[in-house]
This record gives sequence, structure tokens and C-alpha cells, in this order.
Amino acid sequence: MYLYLTTNGHATVSEMGDSLGMKKLSLYSILKTLRKEGMVDCDGDTYALN
Repeated sequence: MYLYLTTNGHATVSEMGDSLGMKKLSLYSILKTLRKEGMVDCDGDTYALN
């Protein structure tokens, strides 16, 4: 997911799920960890790298 955002700049969970073939629940868990570590930020429903 980090590499996906590196390539695409920003994306919604739905976009990442469709592109990566992952379930939203899994994506939210990973994104929560990445946000906690300060690696990604969320603006509404769009995630982007810090």
C-alpha cells in the first residue's frame, strides 16, 4: 500500500482495494498503522503520503 501511494500520490480506500485486490477491512488496518507511524495522512476519505 505504501508503494501504491508512492506511485499514485493519493487514493481512497476503494481505489486501493480495487487496484490491489485487498478487502477494505485489511486496508483500514494497515492505513491505521501507517498513520500512527506518521507515514500517511488522511483528508476526508483520501489517503496520501506525508
